[in-house]
This record gives sequence, structure tokens and C-alpha cells, in this order.
Amino acid sequence: MIDLISLLNEQNVPYSDHGDYVKIKCLNPAHEDKNPSMTILKKSGFAKCWSCGTTYTYGQLVYRLTGQSPLKNFEDKQNFRFERTLKDSVINSKTNFEPKERKLKIRGELKNPLQNREVLHYLRSISIDKDIIKNFNISYMLKGYMSFNGSDKMTFISNRICIPLYENGKLINYECRDYTGKQQPKVLYPRGGKSDILFNYDNLNLNEPLYIVEGIKSALRIYKFGYTNVTATLGASIGKGQIGLISKMAYPIAFPDNDEAGERMLSQIEKSTQNNLYVTFMNQKGYDPADGEEEELLQALSSYVPVAEYYIKKYPVFREPVEWEEKLLPEEEKELSKLDKLQAEKELSYY
Repeated sequence: MIDLISLLNEQNVPYSDHGDYVKIKCLNPAHEDKNPSMTILKKSGFAKCWSCGTTYTYGQLVYRLTGQSPLKNFEDKQNFRFERTLKDSVINSKTNFEPKERKLKIRGELKNPLQNREVLHYLRSISIDKDIIKNFNISYMLKGYMSFNGSDKMTFISNRICIPLYENGKLINYECRDYTGKQQPKVLYPRGGKSDILFNYDNLNLNEPLYIVEGIKSALRIYKFGYTNVTATLGASIGKGQIGLISKMAYPIAFPDNDEAGERMLSQIEKSTQNNLYVTFMNQKGYDPADGEEEELLQALSSYVPVAEYYIKKYPVFREPVEWEEKLLPEEEKELSKLDKLQAEKELSYY
């Protein structure tokens, strides 16, 4: 758990202990706080002044109190997050890392993309060339059905490229992507396939800098430019099995989409990894690594920074009050909601 009490004692900050939270005088120098009005949650380190509205993340709180970069002080937070997630991974290690063998059931034919001009044109448009088609065993299906583990209900596949997903050398799923631009959803996964995995994991070097993106399309574009140590989470949401795999990486570099979902993905990775995490984004809002010009992508690939540095720049310590809910996890929101209600009742009792 975050050692908030030790931090306050070391910095000689007076506080009152209220169980799950402490109260101190507001740290905003523009607020002359005569009575302690800033609440800090012990579990997460989030702080809020109920008077002026100033908020701090745990890293910002450390920076405000010590004047040092949170890079040196994020260890407590990261260890706490890692212990929690790693414990789950170890307990469920058979489920996460040694899944039952999945057998593919298929009706229809997987065909060679090099023999279909329309499919080949689409693949080239998303930076997938002949070498990538060969290296990742990419095929396509005109019309057919797929499922894993003998599922009675099969997934209908029509006019989609099919990218196999492996774990420990075993086929465990397919990503089936529409190449016509007319179907929704754009991506399908057959019933019974495993999704709590990382794309290209069997080929990764965990001891070298390793890029983590959301989609396979983004991963393959990065791969084309020589950055072969790249994986994809198959979406912005990170599963427990994926957290366990990411925690093994010595130098993870998060490269999420430049949107709200990408920010949530970064937050999930940052809370789960025990190692130094780096981050980079495409410059333009709404872009992912599969978008933009080649120069933009190469610039982003070489411009990653420590995640703490990114958060310091994005959320400066001294800033205008913002909505607290934007920073909270659901359980923290509920907890502060109760405190907010108690504060309101206390104020009303004076009238």
C-alpha cells in the first residue's frame, strides 16, 4: 500500500487520521487554508481540497511535498499495484499462462491474399506487404464459419482477412478484419477463442525496449518499419492475463491511440507494471500508429518519455481546479462521494 503517513511525517506535514483518509491544510499556495480542508485517500494517494477544488494525483502530491521528480517516488505506488495484480496472476497461473488447447473448427476455406487483387490492395493500404503476410500467416475468407473448442455456435466470417493468434506455439484465436469497408463490426473474433493475450508474444524479446499498441493493424505497421519488438492488446481494455504478460517486460513502451480510450489503456498499464514504463503518442488527436504519415510515426517511435514525465506535463501541479471525477476509478469515486456527503451534512448542521 502507498506509505502516505511516512511521506507526511518525513515532510513534517501536520495531518489528522480518519481511517481510510487523512486531512491536511491545502497545499495550493494561492489558498490560505486556516483549517485542514484537503482530503487524501490512503489507498490511492488522490488528494482534493474541498474548499478551493485543487486536486493532486499521488505523483503530483509527492512532487509538491518533496520537490523531487516522481520518477524516484513512484516505486511505492507501482509496487502496490503490481503486488495486487501479480497475486491474481499467480493464483490463476494455469488459466492465464497454460490454457487448455483450443481446436479450430472451420467451414469454408482460408485463401492466400496474394491471389486476390482486392484483398492485396487493402493489405497494402494498411502497410501490410508480402513479407508480413508470410511472417504472420495472414489469409482471407470469402464466406464461411469459425469457432474454437467445439462451440455449437460458430461465427460467420465474410470478406475478411484472417490473422492467426498464437500462444506457446499453439493457435488460440483469429482476428478477422473486414477488407471491404462496408461491414460492422470491423473486427470479429471466432467464438471460443482466447482474447486475454498479446499479439506476437511468442516472438518478443522481453529484455529489450518493447512497444505496446492497441490494435494488430498498428502493430503490423510499426513492424514494417523495422520495429519488430511490438505487440498489441487487441483493444484498449487490458485483461488480467495481459497484465501478467506485460509485467514480465523489462522496458515496456506504451503507444496507445491518442484518444480517451488510449488514456485509459495507459492508466491500466501504468498501474500494473513493476518496471519503468515509457509512453508515446501520435501528435494528432484521434490518431493511432496506423494513421498519419511515415515521418509522424517514426517521430513518435523515437520520442517516448517516462510515464511520470508525461503525466507531469499533462497535469501540472499548479493548475485550475478540474472536475474530480475525471481522475477517479469507480471505487474511489464512491468513496469520495461518501466523504462529500458527510462534508455537506456537516456544513448544513451549522444552519
